[in-house]
Amino acid sequence: MKIQSLQEKFDYQLSLIHSVINATPDLIFYKDYSSVDGEYVGCNEAFCNFIGKSEDEIIGKNDIELFDQEVGEFFRQKDSEVLNAKTTIVNEEWVDYPDGRRVCLSTSKTPFYNKDNSLVGIVAFSRDITDKKDLERYLEYKAHHDPLTNIPNRIYLEQQLSLHQQNNNKFAIMFIDLDHFKYINDTYGHDAGDYILIETTKRMKSIIRKTDIISRLGGDEFVILIDTVSRNILDGIATNIIKLLNKDFIFQKNILKIGCCIGISLYPTDTDDKEKILTTADQAMYEVKKSGKNNFKYYDE
Repeated sequence: MKIQSLQEKFDYQLSLIHSVINATPDLIFYKDYSSVDGEYVGCNEAFCNFIGKSEDEIIGKNDIELFDQEVGEFFRQKDSEVLNAKTTIVNEEWVDYPDGRRVCLSTSKTPFYNKDNSLVGIVAFSRDITDKKDLERYLEYKAHHDPLTNIPNRIYLEQQLSLHQQNNNKFAIMFIDLDHFKYINDTYGHDAGDYILIETTKRMKSIIRKTDIISRLGGDEFVILIDTVSRNILDGIATNIIKLLNKDFIFQKNILKIGCCIGISLYPTDTDDKEKILTTADQAMYEVKKSGKNNFKYYDE
């Protein structure tokens, strides 16, 4: 193809640029802040498809007119940061759109200038990374939760113990071990054992407060982290757990009976070491086992 005039060259280059930006799946748009308040002056097809509007419906509008007041002000604030800093800024931001979508965008915004070096507005490249973020959150959840009972695991518990220690929080640890669990597993099978663990979790969750954290360490061992309360309240929680776990469990028409041993340790009264707080509660629990089971005891050095 032979290009003859300057106008033809210009048209050809413009057509090439449009082809390139429309070929990318990233959202590309540019806004004018020189004489208007963030008016869109251009975008690619991916951006049009993403917000569900044609280019003609977008050009000449600002974010508030395109979306709503809340979303528009959010985008304007981000634009303002770029314009004030006069440099490229990359953000990962969750956006709640008026149509109900909640999307995570990775957006790079750069100021652009006229030939006289006067600031005109911003050009932005944005990518929908919602699926990536959802996957990261899912993997994070799986790494910190027990797959059977869906409650926090040891990793999550240890993180919470570290946070409580850093914040100098007082708290109690209840170490709970189920009675007769091995017998049920061996006699009725692992499905019965899993049923006991899941139902036990439900019963204990019905007792504790929203601020308390119940976790499964593995096997039939559970730990509850309880923000500091009086011994009367701790006694009440432990007593209620024992009562609930003494009630019959029905599995495939079989009546299964379990009980539990509970050891309680106080931080920092019994120890100011987050590692030892589990050990002291565990020791108190074993004292219950030795003295007849189905009860609770506080750690006593």
